[in-house]
Amino acid sequence: MSFLDILRTEELGGVLEKYLVPVQFPRNACIMQQGDQGEGCYIIDEGTIRLEVRNTETDTDGVIGFLEPITFVGEFSLLEDKPREATAYAHTDVKARYFSKQSYDEICQNYPRIALTIATTLSQNLIEKLRQANEKVAGYIFTEDMDQDTNEMVDRAQKAHRFFAYGRKVVLMPY
Repeated sequence: MSFLDILRTEELGGVLEKYLVPVQFPRNACIMQQGDQGEGCYIIDEGTIRLEVRNTETDTDGVIGFLEPITFVGEFSLLEDKPREATAYAHTDVKARYFSKQSYDEICQNYPRIALTIATTLSQNLIEKLRQANEKVAGYIFTEDMDQDTNEMVDRAQKAHRFFAYGRKVVLMPY
């Protein structure tokens, strides 16, 4: 659910709409980059956004999820001053509205009811994303079959552990 569905008409048109900037992204456009400082977020109106994180060990990007309309992307930036956790790409053509941290702070000062509605909706969205992430992690943890990449990574970790634990001496002890 979006806070846009909760707010009264006068709050939406009279106040909030002046803080939301319509934007469009063509398919495959980078919307935000992992590691960059976040200065705002987007509310997706149309299209799908793909989230990826960089894996420095394998020098690859991994897709961690997709976001559909009526959800936020980059909302952490409204709540904390830390770098972006993921890179967001327009998986399809995307229409969205940009909502800056500065606008959110101004709304918090001048329109507490609207700010509370936004904060509540952000919390609900973050909780839903956390639940989805937990399900995904549980799927990896409790799977019967590990893929070859995972087995190779575990093998490298075990070899590194033996090297650091016992020096250059190769130890063939099972773990």
